[in-house]
Amino acid sequence: MLLKTVDLRATRKFGDLFLDYIEGADQLKPFYGRFPRIDNFKAQIEARKFSAERRKILCQALGYQYQNLSLTDQVNSNLEALS
Repeated sequence: MLLKTVDLRATRKFGDLFLDYIEGADQLKPFYGRFPRIDNFKAQIEARKFSAERRKILCQALGYQYQNLSLTDQVNSNLEALS
């Protein structure tokens, strides 16, 4: 199968901000950690891990927010996994 690519700018269907972002424009780099390429995901996830203390605070805040709601088994499971 023959693969053809299309210059997204030539389609005139995308805004300049989006096009600059996906092209890796230098002026946008201060607004994100790593460009979303598959080889950057692991490092980005590692950089975003919560400490145990922050995770505890997050779980307490979510528990407070959800205290008057009827939660599904899936939501309860997710909250338990988070903590």
